[in-house]
Amino acid sequence: EDRGANPEIRTLFFRLCKWSKMPFTLVFVFDGRERPGIKRGSRMGKSGSHNLAKGFKDLLDIFRIDWREAS
Repeated sequence: EDRGANPEIRTLFFRLCKWSKMPFTLVFVFDGRERPGIKRGSRMGKSGSHNLAKGFKDLLDIFRIDWREAS
């Protein structure tokens, strides 16, 4: 077992475990292809989504937590 293969996704997994027991509805919104060039003072690349987005979306699907992608 390689616990260090993707520590960010592992951390998100445990947070989703905790949040899924809370009495509120979660909805995550990911940036779409038309995101701004500068966001919160930082330059944003147009090359694609964050490298963790796919794994996080997969986890959200497993937990049956809603997510959307901005257009």
